[in-house]
Amino acid sequence: MDKIILVLAIAIIGFMIQKENFTYCRRYNTELPRVLREVLNEFSANITDLNDSCELYLPNFHNNEELDFVDYYIPKTDKYLSIYNAKELDRKNKVWFHLKEKYGREEASKLIPECFDLENHEEEDLIQQDQYYVMKGEVENAKGILITNEIDRMKKEWKSSSIGYPFTIVQKVITNPLLIKERVFKLRMYLLVTCHQGQVHAYLHDKGGVFYAKKKFNAKKITYDNIVANSYWMKMLPQKYIDEFMKELPEDLDEFQRYMALQNINVDTLYDQIDEKLKQIILAIDLCQKNKNKKMMNMYGIDMIFDENLEPWFIEMNAKPSLRFFNNRGLQLKKQVWRDMLNLMINDEYNNLRQIL
Repeated sequence: MDKIILVLAIAIIGFMIQKENFTYCRRYNTELPRVLREVLNEFSANITDLNDSCELYLPNFHNNEELDFVDYYIPKTDKYLSIYNAKELDRKNKVWFHLKEKYGREEASKLIPECFDLENHEEEDLIQQDQYYVMKGEVENAKGILITNEIDRMKKEWKSSSIGYPFTIVQKVITNPLLIKERVFKLRMYLLVTCHQGQVHAYLHDKGGVFYAKKKFNAKKITYDNIVANSYWMKMLPQKYIDEFMKELPEDLDEFQRYMALQNINVDTLYDQIDEKLKQIILAIDLCQKNKNKKMMNMYGIDMIFDENLEPWFIEMNAKPSLRFFNNRGLQLKKQVWRDMLNLMINDEYNNLRQIL
């Protein structure tokens, strides 16, 4: 009996190794971030140049031109960690355009804060004096952002782009945000969008982070530092200060759920609202009409905030979410998200994921 059990155990282990082992390739031979490198090692993944042995392609830029290039030179590769039109979900101005085209301005404004294009004089006339707005350009890492309630300044900055980044959209600021310990916060969630056989599906990961504005909120004078929640302002601080700052604040989605439960807020209801809004946003964009025989998947980092009425608001998506982390908890969280994404792509396993579409 012991021999039978030993043989079965060896067979199961062998199957697991065979199941996880795969070959991936990249177009550019750059060093992988630690998170991705360690997860790929767990899968016993082998790296290769662009050739016919490549099973999974890791993108660099997440654009259509890159995917066309790979499809032409290694057509046998049938799994891509990117999707066509990935950037249509990645840019706030493009998301707004698609939502307005599909649902109209009124309905689109229920999914994300209302936006305006200052190149369009009719939309320019809709901007209200004394309402705070965020001006955003096509640049990442919390750059290219201006917060103001002065219409003349908006018009001037739109034309001059004096901060160095051309603005592409003006968006209303949520001026009655839900606060934690007097600070604006956002949820960083991870969305997996898959395309196969012309069908789009979407999954939200159970894990994620909570980030805070640098300063306490002041409704009378809204500024970048007290309304924009992110982690970039922390990167110049000593770890000791970060640990002290976060000591009494929810740091991840698990802690957020427990915190909200203590406030007698039903988190399941909040998540149901988030799921429905994200579904409507994804369905507004044509994502799966090319290379239908390929299995394609893109991970997005999604930023959501809430107003004081517990209404969730989609702020933005990032087609290439940061792999930076501040502590071991952040490292393990991001490794878990990547591990589960690869398990879905390679092994069709749905770990820590809930399907929303």
